[in-house]
Amino acid sequence: MSVQRIHLHLSKESLAFGQQLARKKKTSISKLVEGFFMAGRNHVHSGKPFSERWAGKVALRVPEKSDRRGTHLAKKYA
Repeated sequence: MSVQRIHLHLSKESLAFGQQLARKKKTSISKLVEGFFMAGRNHVHSGKPFSERWAGKVALRVPEKSDRRGTHLAKKYA
């Protein structure tokens, strides 16, 4: 893969945060940005809606018996 330069305009706060994060992860800001773009690539080209990509991956908590408000809302909207 060939490397090309780009110029990004960042606020001082976001640049400081990026530098701190890069130090913590022992990498460079360029690698962080590249990772961000590459991670998003899968979702852009998947062709599936968000709801289909995340279906079954999130579990709802089971309400406690003492959760009167939650029980009431569950009955109301069931």
